[in-house]
Amino acid sequence: MRKTIGIICLILVAVFALTLTSYAYETAYADYYVYVNSYDGGLNLRSGPSSSYAKVMSGWIPNNTQIHITATSGNWGKTYYSGYEGWVSLKYTTTNLPETKAETKPEYEYTYTDYYVYVNSYDGGLNLRSGPASSYAKVMSGWIPNDTEIHITRKSGNWGYTYYGNYEGWVYLKYTTTKQPSVKKQETTVEKQETANEENPAVKYLEKEDKKISEEEKATEGESEKTDDLMLIRIMGIVALLIAIVLISIIIVVLINRKRGQY
Repeated sequence: MRKTIGIICLILVAVFALTLTSYAYETAYADYYVYVNSYDGGLNLRSGPSSSYAKVMSGWIPNNTQIHITATSGNWGKTYYSGYEGWVSLKYTTTNLPETKAETKPEYEYTYTDYYVYVNSYDGGLNLRSGPASSYAKVMSGWIPNDTEIHITRKSGNWGYTYYGNYEGWVYLKYTTTKQPSVKKQETTVEKQETANEENPAVKYLEKEDKKISEEEKATEGESEKTDDLMLIRIMGIVALLIAIVLISIIIVVLINRKRGQY
């Protein structure tokens, strides 16, 4: 009897483990192709449909690469690339091949990087320029204000390539820091710049865009919490069902043994 109960318990534990794995995240079958189209120049391939999952390879899937989406989960798609299989953010893909510009010899050399810094300038902010030198034109009228975290994806000398709002360009890395600066009262020149920024339509537009992105992130977090609660309820239901099956199995075995004892 004990041996029979033990075998039943092992089978139920195996079924529970398989069921729990299948509910880690919901997926839907898919069969279509997209092209990678990211601000950073490529997409990471991750082990699950979220940026919290680990990368499955050290490099990126470069821009303009066509990939086959075989499953979806939210805004993420499952695909394979160069012998690896994983998930990419579909937000940075497109169904149409991006336009490619004619190959020209670059005006300057740069290397690819992947790290974050904070703007920390005496003037209260940094200009975003079209090239890695102060001789290049500004790509927007306002500054990237101090304490703003920016993503550096390329480096050329003391200049780093990044994006801010709807703009992308080069900033002078001498006036950045890897540690978030403490907030201090700025000098009179900075106060003047802040007043100019308030009257600048381009800066107002960037502030609206930042606010919109923040609201979208909050909405995404809310949806993620709802999904987690739903998954927890399902897991609790599965656990209760398995406990009931174990109890019923034990009762059946006991009754069968008692019947055998009567005869």
